[in-house]
Amino acid sequence: MPKIVDYAQRRSEIVDGFLTLIAKEGLANATSRSLADHLGVSNGALWRYFSDKNDLLTEANEKVIENTHKRALEALADVRGVEAVVTLVEALLPLTPISKDEARIVVGFWGLASSSLSVERVGRPELVEWGGMLRSLLDEAVSLGELSPDAPLDALAAMFMAQVVNAQIEFVFKGDLGTDDMAAPVRALLDAFRP
Repeated sequence: MPKIVDYAQRRSEIVDGFLTLIAKEGLANATSRSLADHLGVSNGALWRYFSDKNDLLTEANEKVIENTHKRALEALADVRGVEAVVTLVEALLPLTPISKDEARIVVGFWGLASSSLSVERVGRPELVEWGGMLRSLLDEAVSLGELSPDAPLDALAAMFMAQVVNAQIEFVFKGDLGTDDMAAPVRALLDAFRP
């Protein structure tokens, strides 16, 4: 009798292994052969679950986004207003070992998406969602009296998201040299609009 394999679970295990391998060896060194060795399977076994490496990288990127979103929501559980704005930005920045590893994956995916027609992904919906969350938190900060009512909230939310994206790219290219206080520009802008 053939072994019954949970297809979704096996895909998830391969993605987790791929993320672990990238964290240890970097995206460029995470070849299909090294991934197969890491998982203890044949190289061909990987491609029963993914059409190619782009498909695997796309799935890994989605997992990173899911994990980041979950961490962000957990971090926001007990904070409000300006503190919540800074907390969300910090949750999106590459500040921890996990978020640094994930930045490498996300920036790698962006590079792939910009140069490959086989990557089917329209836009960056998570950036739009996180920008919307920031905008709502900025509204809350105004209602709490922490920010001036005439603060340009749309512009602030857009600048904070630009800071997040730029920080991830900067981290990937500069390493920890550029990570001293990535949230400092966010705090400075918020302070400029305090009543």
